[in-house]
Order: sequence, then structure tokens, then C-alpha cells
Amino acid sequence: ILDTSNQINLLEPYFNNYTKRLIKTPKLYFNDVGLLISLIGLDNHSLVTYSNIGAIWETFVLNELIALEKVEIRPQLFAMYFPEEEVSHQQAQRLGQKTTYLPAYVQSWGWKTIFLHLYFLFISPVKYMTTLFFVIRKGCARKLFFSYLPVAYLMKKSRIKHVHVHFALEQASLAVLLKLLIDLPFSLTIHAHDLFIKQELIEEKLGLANFIVTCTKFNSSYLLNEYPQIKPQKVHVVYHGLNFAEIDAAPAQELKSPPLLLTVARLVEKKGLKYLLEAIAILKNKNRDLELWIVGRGGLLKTLQQQAKDLRIDQIVEFLGPQEHEDVLRFYRKATLFVLPCVESAKGDKDGIPNVLPEAMASRLAIISTEISGIPELVENNRSGFLVQPGQEKDLAAAIEELLDDKEKRQNLADAANLRVRLMFDCKTAADKLSILFKDKSLCAASAV
Repeated sequence: ILDTSNQINLLEPYFNNYTKRLIKTPKLYFNDVGLLISLIGLDNHSLVTYSNIGAIWETFVLNELIALEKVEIRPQLFAMYFPEEEVSHQQAQRLGQKTTYLPAYVQSWGWKTIFLHLYFLFISPVKYMTTLFFVIRKGCARKLFFSYLPVAYLMKKSRIKHVHVHFALEQASLAVLLKLLIDLPFSLTIHAHDLFIKQELIEEKLGLANFIVTCTKFNSSYLLNEYPQIKPQKVHVVYHGLNFAEIDAAPAQELKSPPLLLTVARLVEKKGLKYLLEAIAILKNKNRDLELWIVGRGGLLKTLQQQAKDLRIDQIVEFLGPQEHEDVLRFYRKATLFVLPCVESAKGDKDGIPNVLPEAMASRLAIISTEISGIPELVENNRSGFLVQPGQEKDLAAAIEELLDDKEKRQNLADAANLRVRLMFDCKTAADKLSILFKDKSLCAASAV
């Protein structure tokens, strides 16, 4: 049962059928690339990346993978979950065809997984029992341990040397178990909600990781303040890279009339969209002629739609739902302003630097956002954009009105924003920094923690 082959066949019957159906679809789900493990060959050193993106608006991992390929890191992709949404990203299709779904691989083992437990108990009794008692004592990650043991076997037989994890969520819990069970070292990229909302096993995820990457200086400071046991040299700030060639290739569009305000966001509390609607209502009551397009989906859709009706602005506010990335790039060209008034949610969740902000800046669009988290690292108030205090709809309305009335200032802010984002969010720069980390065997070795 345990003797597969030197090259483990990942395309078990169940997985193979699913893969054929997926590849035949005309458009690939973005989750196919977003939820992934990347197997990267670096001479005798390999890297695996677990990631849980789970949404079409999070394109930064896709950009990262494409940029890493250009520095000779070419990933084989494995997904932790099956896709959920049908809107695709065109750039995902090539990488998506290389994606393997771990749930299907695990399911293909079925009842035979019990023999893997006996196998690991036999070859590594101390590590197996240590891992077992760990999940029992912690009261979490039990399903991962009992169901996902085939992944440990896969990593061991594939001679994977290092695991890199995007998001400190379930996939990071799996990385912790792999570290305990087969001494497989891992590193971690931590972002926003997985940092500000405390996750299971977070101390173990941070403590056992060989190194930690995060996308803002604010996140780095927060990590070191909240978890003082982490050594500062263990945390590396790497801003997300943008594909400027794709952004610049977006076709020119005529500015919409009346002026179009654009926001691209998940419809969740921390995006502050209720304050944006209130600001639009203030402007409408002053007889301002404008429109607002909101791109994205989320649990607050009906609430926000009802709020727009209650404020009597539903005729000038359009909820467009999730859109193709190419269409979003066109919307940037049509818009007069990009507005994203982020706030901290009641549960403490907040953004780092929302990736749509640098995208809008790179599209030469003047932006308005809020002074929260890592946003001021990118947007210098009154120099490369406008920042207002979170949750202040009157200040937000005033900022929108000022920029609508002052075309020259709006253009100056947009030009400065474009220059700034191209210095900070270049894909090649980000890939070079990550490549140095991934290729440093002293950082990725099992003894590096």
C-alpha cells in the first residue's frame, strides 16, 4: 500500500476526473491559483508554498508567482481547497493547469490513510506520538492530523526540503504538523486578517517558522509588539509586487460623465463602505452630480444595497459584483477618483495595504483612503493621495468634493501616486527579495529556527 513509485502519481482516479473537468472549462477559477502549494526546484533544495487566497480580488500571490518565475523559481502548484467562484483571472490559466488538489489526493487514499498512521508510528514513534499529543492537548488541528497524513507522506517521498505558507490559517496549521511529524521546516507570509484576528496555533506558527514575511512595516511592528518572543531579524517586510505591464496595457477609456467614483473591495465591515455611502448622500444633498461603482462581493451586499435605498442614492450607486481583472483595469481608466475608506472592524480586523490602492495609483488615478494600518506607508497625505480619519463620512465627503472641484490638484496627486507606487510595488524588487530568502539554505534549513 505504501510502495507507490519514485515519482508519486498525484493524478489518482478521483483527482484526474476532477482535473479534466476543470481544465476543459473555458475560464479557470482564480482559486485554482490562489489556493496553492508551490513545489520549486532549486538544485537539491526545494520550496513548497501553501496558500489560502480564496478570492478573486487577491491577485498578489499570482503576481508573486509570475515574478518568481522570472528569477528562475518555477513552481508546481497544489491547492488546499476546491474552487468556489467562477470569475477568472486570465493570467491564472497557465499556472492553473499545473495545479493539483490536495483534498482529492488525500481522498484517493481513503481508508488506507490508517496504514500511514501505522507507518509513521513505526518509523518515527517519538515524533508521531509528540504530534498526536500536541493536537490532543491543543484541541485543534485534529482533522488535519488524522486526515491529511498523506500530505506528510507526499512531502517526505518527494524530498521537499522547505515549506512556505501564505496566510497564518489552516494551511499554516498543517505546516506546523509537518514540522513536528517529519521535521519539515517552513516559513510564513502573514498578511492582515490572519494577523489582526488571532488564529489557532498562532504562537506555534510564528515560533516554529524559520522566517516570517509580511507586507507592511505596520504589520512588522504589530507582530513584534504582540509577540515579543519573535526576534526582529526573523521578520522581513516585502511589499506586494504589481504587474505594471498588465496595468499599462489596459486600453485608454474616456472619463465617465458625470464624474465616476470607483471602489473595488470585498463587501465586509473593514472596507468602510457604509461611510462611503453616507458621504455620497451628503454630496447628493448638495446637488453634486456623480456616480459610484462598487466592484466586489461579500456578506454585506444586501445591507449596503438597503442603506443606499434608505439614503435615496440607489439611482447613482451601482453594485457590480465581482469582475474580471481586465475589466477592473478598464474601470480605473473610466473613473475620476478611487475611494476606499477602510476602518477597523468590531472584531479588530483591518487591512494592511489593500492591493487595489496601488493598482489604482499605478493606473494614474487619484485616490482617497484612510489613515489606518499600513496605508500611510503607501499614500502620503496631500502628496500622493488624500487620507482622512476612519469612520468620518463628513471628512470623506469634503475630500471627494475638493478633488472633484480641483482638476489640477487631482492630476498632481495621481501623477505623484503613480511614481510612488512604481518605486514601492515593483514585482521584480519583491521577487528578488523573496528569492534571496528562499535560496538562503541557512534560513530554510531544518536547524534554522
